[in-house]
Amino acid sequence: MVLFVGFLYILWPALWGEPVKTFIQVFFKFANYDVWDGKIKFAGFNIPVQSPPKIYLPVIMSVTTPIVQLILWLVGIFALPIVAKKSDWEKPFIFYSALFFVWASYLAIIIMKSTLYSGWRHVEYIFASLVILSVYSLEWLKKKYSKKIFNIILGVVFVSLLNSFYWIARNHPFQYVYFNFLAGKNWAKNWEHDYWWVSSKQLLEFLTKESKKDPNTGYVTFCAGDTNHIPLNLNLIPLEERALVKLSCREDYEYFLYNSNILGNNKPQGFHPVYEIKVDGQVISSVYQKNSE
Repeated sequence: MVLFVGFLYILWPALWGEPVKTFIQVFFKFANYDVWDGKIKFAGFNIPVQSPPKIYLPVIMSVTTPIVQLILWLVGIFALPIVAKKSDWEKPFIFYSALFFVWASYLAIIIMKSTLYSGWRHVEYIFASLVILSVYSLEWLKKKYSKKIFNIILGVVFVSLLNSFYWIARNHPFQYVYFNFLAGKNWAKNWEHDYWWVSSKQLLEFLTKESKKDPNTGYVTFCAGDTNHIPLNLNLIPLEERALVKLSCREDYEYFLYNSNILGNNKPQGFHPVYEIKVDGQVISSVYQKNSE
């Protein structure tokens, strides 16, 4: 704790003037962040970010986590504190510390009515604690059941991890968009995903290739459903290729960039898809081209 506080002070210049006062101001500012008052998708509903339902965090964590890992988390969070004894494992203080960080984080959000949006990225720091609880869950199951049954459980966990590795490799570089079966079949329409529109990098690369096919014009003109992210994501493509694409919704643009998270069913009229990015069969973003007259 001493090292943490020391490095926090050294690496955070804003604290150098009035550390205690500044830290308190920042803490309460971000405890209920009110700069953005938009809406997000949650189970098919558009909910305000500044007053999400109390179940938002556990639900979004449940639909974006592999089922086997989720079960181990639930055992560690709910079952072990009730049924397990301190003698069931070594170093119980590590278990209770991990349990404290999980519950304290969630209760603080509920009590302070914190702003939550775009998945559970605001509390992803508790993932380490959840992994620790999973390990303790496996240790408890090992002592509770026979060696044969535990080997079956361990085999299921191992297969689940292999499946996760395979899924990540198969869907790279869009592995950040993951939903299990609890999210339903049409998760792209019902849940937040690709909210920073990172997949627009591939869309822009597609446009640069299209521009090179027609060297007479020198560039292609396109419009996007969300112009806030696209100028930032243009920095993801090489500098010499940025001149090949021009973002302009006022001109007679030829292409339209679509993101299913941001635009939903608001697809451009008079255009047809020529390039799509899919994850588990769901379209997360695509390039639309104007129909030829």
